[in-house]
Amino acid sequence: MGVMFVFSNKAKSQLLLNQDFENYTTCPTAGNQVSLAVPWVSFSGSVDYVNCGYTSWGATASSGTGCMLSFHNASFSGPTAGFLNPEYISSPLTVPLIPGNTYYVSWDLNNIQNPACADFGMLFYNSATPPTVGAFGLVGTPQVLVPQASIPANSYATFTHTFVATAAHNRVVIGPFWNGGPCAGYTKIILFDNMSVSPNPPLPIDLVSFEGEKMSNSNMLKWVTSSEINNSYFTVEKSKDGKVFEILGTVEGAGNSSVQLSYNMLDSKPHLVTYYRLKQTDYDGKYKYSKIISVSNSGVEDLKLYPNPVKDKLTISSKKNIQKIEVLDISGKKVRLEKVTDNVIDISTLSKGIYIARVTFQSTVVLEKFIKE
Repeated sequence: MGVMFVFSNKAKSQLLLNQDFENYTTCPTAGNQVSLAVPWVSFSGSVDYVNCGYTSWGATASSGTGCMLSFHNASFSGPTAGFLNPEYISSPLTVPLIPGNTYYVSWDLNNIQNPACADFGMLFYNSATPPTVGAFGLVGTPQVLVPQASIPANSYATFTHTFVATAAHNRVVIGPFWNGGPCAGYTKIILFDNMSVSPNPPLPIDLVSFEGEKMSNSNMLKWVTSSEINNSYFTVEKSKDGKVFEILGTVEGAGNSSVQLSYNMLDSKPHLVTYYRLKQTDYDGKYKYSKIISVSNSGVEDLKLYPNPVKDKLTISSKKNIQKIEVLDISGKKVRLEKVTDNVIDISTLSKGIYIARVTFQSTVVLEKFIKE
């Protein structure tokens, strides 16, 4: 049976709370309800909190259901030059910044309205001396700034930054910062989501799990990532002794991703006991290894599936006690079935093709292929 492990330190070093805006005291029902996403509060203006089905301007989250929407008008010509109603939100940090230390920032941004003469950024400050909002928005130099021209229209992109702390700041404020350019009568709406501020460099990937499962004459390797940064490709390596490894195959990575992704690879020539490890390689050639897992190909020898090929009902039998039966498609995705009775599966509603029966015993899991006619 496969081994599952977590390969991430993000949660331990995160300086922001509720950084993806998924947690709320009650569901938002209108704009200007930032405070429902504790501990975030409105610093200036009326940022919209999107979650629980409530939305504004057609906003959607980068992942999950929660995100924030910042709006402002810009009129940088004539007697009313300046920002009109710039919107900012603020939150305390879990611990103050340490002067001289480097911090790593990532967040997802989406421009869903016309560009204006303002970039989008984070300004870290001390709660005893908060910045002020003037005619041209927040007064101060942000430590993190994304040029408005870099933010894609109507789609999210992940931006990463580093900065060196100059003081023991304990709060952050987020919103528009004037970039000095002339414009008049423009509106800017930015969505932001999935933020991270950490004293540790971001991992190339957040590996949720890496598992291996025995099939009749092969092993299925599966792994899941929750995020990827500059991830070029994965390499699965195998070994018969857990010391000397050879390459089984490679799978292209997603590059940059903030959503959960699943991968798999089939080993058609496993050893009696096979050891596996996953190697992740960046675009710049740097790489990291996962922990080593093992898959044993000894075990249930009397497992039978019949008839195979099958049209309507598939019988699965074994002298050992079967605890659970699941059906997967060839990619490893679970197929929903209406009925499993006495180890007989009604597959009459499935489309024709190759499927995998995943049979769980007390101490092992076995996968067997069958063909639906």
